[in-house]
Amino acid sequence: MQNDTFVAQPNAPSFRARKVPRSFGSPGDKPPLAQLPAHILYEHLRDEGAKGHFDEVFSICRVLVKDRGEAPNKEMYTAILHSFVSSTNGTAGKVRKVLDEMGFWADAGSSLHGHGHGHPKVELDARACECVLEVLAVHPDYLLRPEMLAYMKARWFTLSDRAHNFVVAGMLRERHFEQALETLEDMVRTQTRIENWLFDQALWALLEFGEVEEAFYVLSLKAGVQRRASSGAGSVKLSSALWGALLDAAARRQLVSAAKHTWQPSY
Repeated sequence: MQNDTFVAQPNAPSFRARKVPRSFGSPGDKPPLAQLPAHILYEHLRDEGAKGHFDEVFSICRVLVKDRGEAPNKEMYTAILHSFVSSTNGTAGKVRKVLDEMGFWADAGSSLHGHGHGHPKVELDARACECVLEVLAVHPDYLLRPEMLAYMKARWFTLSDRAHNFVVAGMLRERHFEQALETLEDMVRTQTRIENWLFDQALWALLEFGEVEEAFYVLSLKAGVQRRASSGAGSVKLSSALWGALLDAAARRQLVSAAKHTWQPSY
């Protein structure tokens, strides 16, 4: 087994050069990681990655690689990538570094013979790609996201409803509002599930940058989706803070009458 991979490094200096725990919780709460069977370690690995807990993910990978003698694999790399969803510890640059180690940009013929790092290429599956898209929704990279989508398309990976939401969220963070709204329209037309948090994020982002008319358009999309889901009953549900921001923006643009005609707040 090669020892130059990220998960085999003693301190992962390219990410965070600090010691990590080898068990979870307070002393005595849970058995040390080294005492857990492999299948439990992999369950923890997936859970901690989804929570954005890089330290725990790295600790589990160290046990699997150093103590159990396993080669770095897709499950380990996926958890590492997913852990970068943390708003405080993750970055798009960290995602790129791990993808590079996996051989993401290597030639197709290099998968069995290494790709310049001295170890076999590790292919991403559909879940790993979705994890990357989730991270890019928090730490946007306008070049990497289309590369990931192209990678998925080339392998016939279906973009889930959840992943669609992450794609739009990344566009919003990059201020690519026109592209984000077009994608939202497509999602509404194809009845792709749009999460409430995405509608809220779109409204806040558009209001923040003075795109008031566009914000009301997103509000109309949300209203239409909600009416369809509830068979026409009820009104749009937003937080009081968001309602206040919309009303304030409408007043400044003299759009109050139009807004009032469109919806009534429901608390």
